[in-house]
Amino acid sequence: MSAEIRDICANAVAPGVTTGEIDDLVVEYCKKHNVKASFYKYAGFPGHLCVSINDEVIHGIPDRNRVIMPGDLVKTDVGIFKDGFNGDTSRTVMLGVTDLEVIRLVETTKQCLKAGIAACGPGVHLGDVGYAIQQVAEAAGFGVVRDWIGHGVGRTVHEDPEVPNYGKPGTKLQLRPGMTIAIEPMISMTKAGEKTLVLENDWTVVTRDRSLSAHFEHTVAITDDGCEVLTLPADYPGSLRARRRLGRMAADCSGMDGPSGASFELKRSAFDAAEIPEGSTLSVVPVNCFGTRGDALKG
Repeated sequence: MSAEIRDICANAVAPGVTTGEIDDLVVEYCKKHNVKASFYKYAGFPGHLCVSINDEVIHGIPDRNRVIMPGDLVKTDVGIFKDGFNGDTSRTVMLGVTDLEVIRLVETTKQCLKAGIAACGPGVHLGDVGYAIQQVAEAAGFGVVRDWIGHGVGRTVHEDPEVPNYGKPGTKLQLRPGMTIAIEPMISMTKAGEKTLVLENDWTVVTRDRSLSAHFEHTVAITDDGCEVLTLPADYPGSLRARRRLGRMAADCSGMDGPSGASFELKRSAFDAAEIPEGSTLSVVPVNCFGTRGDALKG
């Protein structure tokens, strides 16, 4: 369901639409299906989803006065709570973007998500997952946002473990079957954009140099023999195991050397569903913040 409402919201992004109107779609969906929006009132967050535009990395607050404009880079991040568990997923939508470097940023961020998913499996360290993401982003010349990272997801929408988008192989927690994590690369146009600021509303995170950023996210379950992506569309063809293999096939993007559409098409696979690149069931400790800060990570 998280995947379904994610795509409903992303497909509603258009010039003249307000971010508050997109929030209304989540409210209507939750009423129709008798479910809850994971983000609403979580740690006091006032929206039912996050809508972040251009230099806003995450946690943009929906607003009926915030009008989406042609050329905007719009990130919709949403989760649904149903039957005691949460999902968490995000897409970046390019609204009439023609700048080839911006297009390359978005495509690279998709590839970062695929690389992170492809690295997942039992016995894999979170440092391996972060390293896979970091290698793709930096090989393309972009920055990896350091202050905000992925996380566990389950009974609450943000749980341990922290899942950074950077790291060293063989470090951090070792993944085990039954764990469910949100992998969410946040990639900045510039290296300076790796550092962020929080606006006066105490929620919206922007790149410190106000450069553009892109964000994609999937909820991923670790299985006995690999992982399963839980936030692909319901009508996505093939088994979840097959999806993981497609992810592996598409994950080696370090040789991406140009912004041409043909170049990117060669590196895509059926894993791209509806423009997507896209709870911990073990004992966890809830993180009492909306989004996980990476500042405390060491080593």
